[in-house]
Amino acid sequence: MYRRSAYAAAIDAVRPGGTIVTVGNSIDPAIKMSLNKIVLHEIKFIGSVSCTRKEFEETIDLIASGMLDADKYVTDVMKLDDLQYAFERLTSKTDPVAKIVVKP
Repeated sequence: MYRRSAYAAAIDAVRPGGTIVTVGNSIDPAIKMSLNKIVLHEIKFIGSVSCTRKEFEETIDLIASGMLDADKYVTDVMKLDDLQYAFERLTSKTDPVAKIVVKP
């Protein structure tokens, strides 16, 4: 069964001339995308590493040991259907949201 990648969905969703930012790496070394659409719509891709491997491992260790309560940093858990509202909250100047977890 073919599963459409998040990258393909992002390419379809972003406006012409828009930017897609990807944080971290993909599990799959190759991802199927429409290069023609990226070029014709002048879509920009930016890759961003959120942390080093060592920092990630140290953070996981802190969570596993109970020294760091990751749930404390999650403001809300929302359904994928509420993604637009989640983005509105994240960009609001009055909503004190720290992190929203989106579950499909």
